[in-house]
Amino acid sequence: MCHTDAVQPGVVLISDPRVVGVRVHDCGEPLVDLRGLPRLRIDVRKQEDTGGWHHARRGLADRLAAAALDLPAGFDLLIVEAFRSPARQSEYWNHYCDQLHGHYPGLSPERLYELASRWVAPPDVAPHCTGGAVDLTLCDADGRELDLGTPLD
Repeated sequence: MCHTDAVQPGVVLISDPRVVGVRVHDCGEPLVDLRGLPRLRIDVRKQEDTGGWHHARRGLADRLAAAALDLPAGFDLLIVEAFRSPARQSEYWNHYCDQLHGHYPGLSPERLYELASRWVAPPDVAPHCTGGAVDLTLCDADGRELDLGTPLD
């Protein structure tokens, strides 16, 4: 069995028809700037010219702020990317699909879609494009990223 066949039991991919089939309705919750929230630090490695990468929906921002305040002293949340433009999401998606196709050139389009969606959300259902998802890690109180055993991305 190659790693492309391994599926964890109980894992539902974002490309699953049960997920993709859910109609999305904008709840009107505004995007808010995560900068300045206590114990949340903003990483610039994924910054983009629009400046949107450090924005998230108000509810997500509130939950992040509460989680950060619950961390032990000396630890903060390091926000790498929250809102992601649809164009950027498509770039990430296409790049990863190209990588997979290079490693496994015989994959059907359906299988490629399924495998790619294990790592990158398809652009048509990507929660980052709504401000409803965040890539984050932990850092120390000085903002240095902590080693959690595997690099982010």
